[in-house]
Amino acid sequence: MHESVALVLTLPDGEHVLQRRDEDAPSARGMLAFFGGGVEEFDLCRHHAAAREQDEEINKEFDLEYVGYFLYLSHRTENKPILCINVYKGEVDEVPAVNEGTAEVVDLSELSGRVDIATSSEAILARMKGNTWH
Repeated sequence: MHESVALVLTLPDGEHVLQRRDEDAPSARGMLAFFGGGVEEFDLCRHHAAAREQDEEINKEFDLEYVGYFLYLSHRTENKPILCINVYKGEVDEVPAVNEGTAEVVDLSELSGRVDIATSSEAILARMKGNTWH
């Protein structure tokens, strides 16, 4: 099973900043997604991976707080976990410049059911609404 980190960025007014993935991105091309990525072999731990992803994708330093994790299931693997997603949150004072894709301000309550949101990000939204973390 793979492990990843997702960074949930919040503005002072409560809106969130998501990433619009590039059309040539390795996954979720052109989709809205939370910032983040995989935990790599060289990462010391998931916290290190979150800090590395913050540095790689977002041109701004801010504190990250660990929220929790959940196991992402796939119907293609008979509902066996295929990904452990570790979620972190952080507040930014303005929309940051980003290194990959573009940053978009969104109201999370309006994202559910949209066709342009990455599947794993939709799963994160569902956990955020129900506050169902491990």
